[in-house]
Amino acid sequence: MAVGGILHRLGRHPDPCAWPPHEYVGEGRFDDPARRFRVLYVAEQRRACFVEGMAQFRPSLEALARERAVVGAAEPLEGGIVPTSWTRSRMTGRVRLAEGQRWLDLREPSVRETLRPHFAAQLLQLGIPDLDLSAVTRSDEVGRRLTQRIAGWAYERRYQGVIYQSRLGGHRERVYDCRAIFEGSRFEIVGDAEPVSLEDEDLVAVAELFNLTIRR
Repeated sequence: MAVGGILHRLGRHPDPCAWPPHEYVGEGRFDDPARRFRVLYVAEQRRACFVEGMAQFRPSLEALARERAVVGAAEPLEGGIVPTSWTRSRMTGRVRLAEGQRWLDLREPSVRETLRPHFAAQLLQLGIPDLDLSAVTRSDEVGRRLTQRIAGWAYERRYQGVIYQSRLGGHRERVYDCRAIFEGSRFEIVGDAEPVSLEDEDLVAVAELFNLTIRR
């Protein structure tokens, strides 16, 4: 992800690139566990914003397993619903990061190896076998506790944020590169925010990928 390039943000109306309210600090993947700073989540690929944002509407594994037991292996399963309230309250925006800032790039094996001794005791405490790509992309509560601690470590060492790979991406051109921007980092808003249209190419493509129905 090139520093100085355009990054995309899917956020709430009326300002998708605004810092989140303080009362929500601590809920995100790379939020500060000590609540010292807020975080803005952006992505290099616009579609990645929709992938990350819409994954919540997929049926749970428990629901899928129950339905499959009822309808059998040959029948298609019901998908999830993207509610009207979600699309109406979302807008897309773009930002450009200032040059000369430091980013902790968790996609790089050398960076994870550097962090490994710093987090060895915490990894053992959390029951995570190693600091590899699976550890920093896992989505459960244990994984969140690890990535939040890494964010705090990075903030204390004056990094402006974390670069990471979406767990929902694929290989090659489908790898989604994301960035958690710490409050205090320097960036500029590029262009105007745009409402999410029901015909938005990325919205429709991700709904098809996840077997979701977009409520109109």
